[in-house]
Amino acid sequence: RPEGKAELDKVAKFLSMNPGISIELSSHTDSRSSAEFNQSLSQRRAESAANYLASRDISRNKIKAKGYGESKLLIPDATTEEEHQKNRRTELKITDIDESVMAGGSGSEIEVKHFGETDGGDTENTDVEPEPETPEPTPDVETPDVGTTADHGIEFLIQLAASKTKLTSPHKVSTIDGIVENKDPDGYYRYTIGPFKKFEQVATKRKEMDAKGFKGAFVKAYKDGERITIKEAKEILDID
Repeated sequence: RPEGKAELDKVAKFLSMNPGISIELSSHTDSRSSAEFNQSLSQRRAESAANYLASRDISRNKIKAKGYGESKLLIPDATTEEEHQKNRRTELKITDIDESVMAGGSGSEIEVKHFGETDGGDTENTDVEPEPETPEPTPDVETPDVGTTADHGIEFLIQLAASKTKLTSPHKVSTIDGIVENKDPDGYYRYTIGPFKKFEQVATKRKEMDAKGFKGAFVKAYKDGERITIKEAKEILDID
């Protein structure tokens, strides 16, 4: 549902700003169908939410999707639609924090509504089985060379690491050509490469950095020097 997508967009923004964080998306159903059906349905919902985050340029290997079916009901004896709705939920839980690539910020367990839920409940005879959405192209894959010039004032950086202390040799960032160190107002040292003028350039480079062990590397987009989201940059550049 639209409000669910809005919540997931907030999660995507949080994860983009905190690349060292790994999460579990746990999806739950109500108890109005068979346990087997609800288990399968919850897993599909969790996978769909994870794929949605991947479509917003969040690394899929940072997200674990887990369906719990009706095994963790908030209201075990639910009778009203409102109570059943509370049982149908998708929750976010931080499972790991890699301080070597943290960009600052913190978090705790967050509840988000699943955008594929329907008001009709989790019933086997209604159309409530959302298929996982196909992710949009992310910086892990190459993208055709269309509409991606710098004419729109768009530039991309790849952040490889962030640390409260300065990183020096033998840290692996010192082995990367063109690495730029900046100490930001929040006290973190951030290490980036770029700028890149085309989306496919930064996509290929990020893939290369991932292969070199920078699993938390992520892309940052700017328009005329101001930070924007990857989604906004792709919309400006007319990239699907």
